[in-house]
Amino acid sequence: MHVVGKSMNDIYRQLCGKISVQGQDVAGTKELLNSGFTLLDITENVPTARTRYSLAYMLGELAWYFTGRDDVEFISKFSSFWKRISDDGATNRSAYGAIVFNRYGFDQVEQVIDTLTRDPSSRRAIINFNVPNPWRFETKDEICTIALVFELRDGKLDCTGIMRSNDIWLGTPYDVVFFTELQKYIANVLGVAYGKYTHFAVSLHAYTRDIDSVRGVWCGEHTAQHVKLNIEEFLAHISEIEQIVMSSNAPREDIVNYCLDKGIMEVTDED
Repeated sequence: MHVVGKSMNDIYRQLCGKISVQGQDVAGTKELLNSGFTLLDITENVPTARTRYSLAYMLGELAWYFTGRDDVEFISKFSSFWKRISDDGATNRSAYGAIVFNRYGFDQVEQVIDTLTRDPSSRRAIINFNVPNPWRFETKDEICTIALVFELRDGKLDCTGIMRSNDIWLGTPYDVVFFTELQKYIANVLGVAYGKYTHFAVSLHAYTRDIDSVRGVWCGEHTAQHVKLNIEEFLAHISEIEQIVMSSNAPREDIVNYCLDKGIMEVTDED
């Protein structure tokens, strides 16, 4: 199964429908194997078609990732999920920013930029996430993403995300934002146009507890918003955003208001 669309709102509605109708019952989920989508316009990357989509969590997760942090203290201000899956109660293996920017002694994003600068047609512009792990059965925090592959073709930067497992309700709506914002950042540094984003999941699924909500999205029970993010402005203000999160008594509300006030994010009603 593969869905193609211009916006993540359109794609997300279709994915929810596909899982609702075609999903197989596996281990408490409705699952589609070897499925994905292609987003043609990565500036339309925020799927607020998901009921109760959290702009605060989306922004908080982006800030956590782009600062290269992996601490529970920061991200738990937006969701207790990360504390529940932390093996040591203090850090998270699945902190994508730490993985891509600093975990392995070098910056994988800078390596991608260098690779495509040296050879624009290279097939080696890869960011690896899930790596060999001898504690696979013991850990509560096994990394879901396998890799991001960047391809510079016809003057546009495409990206392909490959995941071993992706929860359509809690994972996909936020994962795709980070992946495509990272794609935007790399394209901006290279001075090339934005291409498409393609997403491939070996297991794309919805947990049984969420299936009614997933069906509701498919049936159009929720009116979505139109959200635009400016990654250059977000990164220009990343230190201030980090400080707000760590010092505020209401970080969820404050991060949204700050990003709206600074023009980092624009929110309008969907057409």
